[in-house]
Amino acid sequence: MERKWYRINNKNSDESEIMIFEEIGSYLNKGVSAKQFVQDLKSLESSQITLLINSPGGDVFEGNTIYNALRSHKARIKVKIMGVAASIASVIAVAGDNVEMPKNAMMMIHDPWSWAIGDAEAMEKRAELLRKIKAGIITAYQSKTGQKAALLSNLMSKETWLTAQEAFDYGFADTITSPVQAQANFKTLSYYKNVPEQLRNNATLQNSNNRKTTMNTEVKKRAKTDDEALEAYCKDQWHRDKEIRHEFQNYETYFAYMKYAGRKEL
Repeated sequence: MERKWYRINNKNSDESEIMIFEEIGSYLNKGVSAKQFVQDLKSLESSQITLLINSPGGDVFEGNTIYNALRSHKARIKVKIMGVAASIASVIAVAGDNVEMPKNAMMMIHDPWSWAIGDAEAMEKRAELLRKIKAGIITAYQSKTGQKAALLSNLMSKETWLTAQEAFDYGFADTITSPVQAQANFKTLSYYKNVPEQLRNNATLQNSNNRKTTMNTEVKKRAKTDDEALEAYCKDQWHRDKEIRHEFQNYETYFAYMKYAGRKEL
């Protein structure tokens, strides 16, 4: 069964919304490729696109394809990092004309990884490819931040996790907003060596004012796996909680988020 690692809302509107709340790429998710993403993106006639990101990264080539497609689109791109933008997801994030990070969101940049099988020549070719990939990523970061290549290279080599304030200070982010309730509950975070403690412990980024619901406990329990119960839960939360209405563009976006990523919060 095909899995989509992205979702596009309001396709026929002047302001469309794209959600990337998974690992990126067809190989990791056995789903659609960046080629399909680019085709869907090209079909948008919107003058503004809001890109919501909560991703641990993924396939570097697919991510670079997405970055280039976003940069070449006629729309103004507004990026909101809803939890974490790690690895190649950070490259996609800097495609935004404006990058917004809640205070409790994080960005991670690091050297690209790969593997190879073969003799010394094969290993050397792969190492050279990785150096070229890194150079391309640095160029993308430089176009957003204006920082020197040497500084960015050093940050990448150390696998640097940036808070919203640090991302803002370096130029990766343009705006810092209030904390949001979001998840960064991805298995692939365990592959990284410097994951911050709050992510390593429970992989959760949460609003300091945890939202409460008066929904029946059984309905909430069922909502983890049952779409009908989830919709009932979301409708109740949408009408009850003005902070949710502030964070999400409309109910459809909130429900889509909960269906594809937010269930982990229940």
